[in-house]
Amino acid sequence: MDPNVDYWQVPSAKPPNGTTPNFINPPSIGYQQTATNIAVLVIMIVVVMLRLYTRIFIVKSVGYDDWAMIVSLLICITAIALYQALVHLGMGRHLYDVPVALFSPHFLRLYLIASVFYSSSMLSIKIAIMLLYRRLFPIQNFIWRWWAVFLFAVGYSVAGILTEIFDYIANAVCNSVSDLLILALPIPIVWDLQLTRRKKITLSLVFAMGSAGCIVSIIRLRSIIAYLQEGDADLTYTITDFVVW
Repeated sequence: MDPNVDYWQVPSAKPPNGTTPNFINPPSIGYQQTATNIAVLVIMIVVVMLRLYTRIFIVKSVGYDDWAMIVSLLICITAIALYQALVHLGMGRHLYDVPVALFSPHFLRLYLIASVFYSSSMLSIKIAIMLLYRRLFPIQNFIWRWWAVFLFAVGYSVAGILTEIFDYIANAVCNSVSDLLILALPIPIVWDLQLTRRKKITLSLVFAMGSAGCIVSIIRLRSIIAYLQEGDADLTYTITDFVVW
C-alpha cells in the first residue's frame, strides 16, 4: 500500500454512478444480524439451562451428551460474538461504504475466523445430538446406522474446518444432508417400540421438531447460491442474508 494514501478515506469498491461513499453513517442492514444474534442467544441459553436443570436436579444424571451440549453452547456464543463484531466492521453496509483500511485485512480476517467457529458450532451440535441418541437408544441394530451418520457428519465438518474457506455450496449441501440424516435416524427405532400408535406419532413429532433446522439450512443454501451468482463485488452487503440464516 502507498504510505501517502489515507486508506480510511478510500472505499473498498467503486460506488455506482451518482453515489458518494458514506463512511460516517451509511445505510446498513446489519440490524438484521444483530436482531438474529440476540434472539438466537436468548433461545439457546434458556433451552440449555432448562435441559441442565432437568438433568442435574430432576433426573440427577449428567451424561456425555450434556457436557457436549455445554461445549456446543460456548462455541455457538463465540460464533455469535464474532458475527456481531463483523457488523461493527461493515457487514450489512455496501462495500463502497466500507473504507479499505477497515475491510482489509480486519473484516476479511475476522470473517474467516467466524466461518471456522460457525463450522465448529455445527459439528459440536451434531455430536451432542448423536451422543444423546446413543444414550437413548442402546440397541445393537441401531449402532451401525449411528456410526455411519456420525462419521459422515464429523468427517465433512472436520474437512470444512481444516480447509476453510471450503466450497460454500458443498459445505452447505453436506450440512443439510447430515441434518436430515440425524433427524431421520431415531424414527425407525420409535416405531419398533411397544407403544400405541398415538404415542409413536407423538414421539416422532418431537424428533421431527428438528426439521426447523433442516429448513433453515436449505434456505441458507438458497441464499449462498444467490450470493455466488451475484459475485462478491458487494461482499459486505450480499453475505448478510446467508449469515443471518
